[in-house]
Amino acid sequence: MARRSPEQRFWAKVNKLPGEDACWIWTARNEANRYGIFKFKGKMVLAHRFAWFLETGKWPDPCALHSCDNCHCVRFSHLFEGTQPDNIKDMIKKGRARLITQAKLAPEQVQEIRRLYYTRSFTRKDLSVRFKISRTQIHCIVMRETWKGLPALDCEPDSLWLPGWGDK
Repeated sequence: MARRSPEQRFWAKVNKLPGEDACWIWTARNEANRYGIFKFKGKMVLAHRFAWFLETGKWPDPCALHSCDNCHCVRFSHLFEGTQPDNIKDMIKKGRARLITQAKLAPEQVQEIRRLYYTRSFTRKDLSVRFKISRTQIHCIVMRETWKGLPALDCEPDSLWLPGWGDK
């Protein structure tokens, strides 16, 4: 039996709902019960980003956002490029944003996450379970992509660039 192409494997996991402008739902594995994930060239990628790649031949820069507000949708016509601030503005405009000020964590918990991570006491996976947030959120905390205003800890490296993690 011939191996299926990535495109064939991808579309086999999509339920194209009936209707001219209906969502096409990712039915396979999801990241923390949210966005679909798909293995491509040995790496896990978000399914809606892969749908963008299939349509355009390039990855969305920096993000692929959903006009339909359905995180399981992979229909290209329901996606648009934008930034995280664009996504937040879209959420507020459409009235689907929870109060953004209602953080899941207190500043003390964020500092504890950073301390436990940088002293190598816990992995990101362990921290996500312990604090009941996604690994992506843990990554953003330890890389200072979120909670930037908190003071640096003595155990934090001067540079957050690590081999294999991409650019600084």
